[in-house]
Amino acid sequence: MKHILLIEDDYSISYVYKEKLEKNPDYHVEILKKEQDIQDKLMHEKFNLIIVDILFPHTDGLEMLRLIKRHINRSTPVIILSDSNRLVVEEELKEFEFEDFIQKDDDPTDDEIVEKVDTLISTQ
Repeated sequence: MKHILLIEDDYSISYVYKEKLEKNPDYHVEILKKEQDIQDKLMHEKFNLIIVDILFPHTDGLEMLRLIKRHINRSTPVIILSDSNRLVVEEELKEFEFEDFIQKDDDPTDDEIVEKVDTLISTQ
């Protein structure tokens, strides 16, 4: 079973992604909606992949990524979700290694996230 952590405060987006990903019986998706829970979750559980929205209310996305990177294995892939365009995000996050990016204003019901997760998990 592959354990995926989805850090997303938007209820509808998180559940659409969870539903799509869990169609694969080898995937279990856990959703976190509060940034305060991230550190505790990462300290006590191991994840095969992390999907993170970097625009949380009242939270600095860069600081949240630093926290994630401090608590995960270097080989754990990270997919960034953002309302911003990819070039803007890549410039803002150039100090971080992340494996892929999904722009949230795209239709969350498309299969892009499933394809990206399948690709990243298959390389582990």
